[in-house]
Amino acid sequence: MTEPQRARFMYRGTVPPIGWIYEIEHEGETFRFQSPMQIGLMTQLKRWYADKKLEWPGEPEMRARIEHFICQRLPKGFCVGGPDQPAVPYLSVSKIRDGTRLLLQKLFRGKDFLVPQEEADRRAKICANCPESLAGICTSCLGNEFFDIFGWFLRAGRKTPYDAGLGVCAICGCIASAKVHVSNETLFELSKHTYPNHCWLYGTPAHVPKKEVKNEEAE
Repeated sequence: MTEPQRARFMYRGTVPPIGWIYEIEHEGETFRFQSPMQIGLMTQLKRWYADKKLEWPGEPEMRARIEHFICQRLPKGFCVGGPDQPAVPYLSVSKIRDGTRLLLQKLFRGKDFLVPQEEADRRAKICANCPESLAGICTSCLGNEFFDIFGWFLRAGRKTPYDAGLGVCAICGCIASAKVHVSNETLFELSKHTYPNHCWLYGTPAHVPKKEVKNEEAE
């Protein structure tokens, strides 16, 4: 039987907008990897294979697997052989910017805009390990249009040990490195979405449960 052709990037040197991500199913557990750069992802995978004492498939094979995996999550135009509808949403720059600035509109309206540092660290740790975190855009890098948002928190002395692993939330479109510092009151009002059950906003007033679909038998 002929093996199905793998999806691949349409152009060499493509930088996927969702970042360099990959998943491995091993012994009933899902291991997720992500990095803003391909070399970082390859380093993580090599270390994982070594730790698990598994045979490394080689860089060409692993690159092909990674491209196929990422292509299943990208919109049309990035890959040859990818799906018509991506499994992961593509967030435009304007959507990310607008989603985050909506939270910051309340910045100067009250003194209790920020949560304690310990709470921000707790949230950031969860976000950094969340599969809904898109790592394709460096929101903390100098020179891009998001640094003015992230930079405000730096100037206010706010950062977490997990900032390097924080991307953009695929659920709300917010820059995670900013959102983790924002007060509950603001999030409960302005960031209502259906969050996964491992999210720190799951079960709060900001969480909108999915509507249950009832399958009624025809009488």
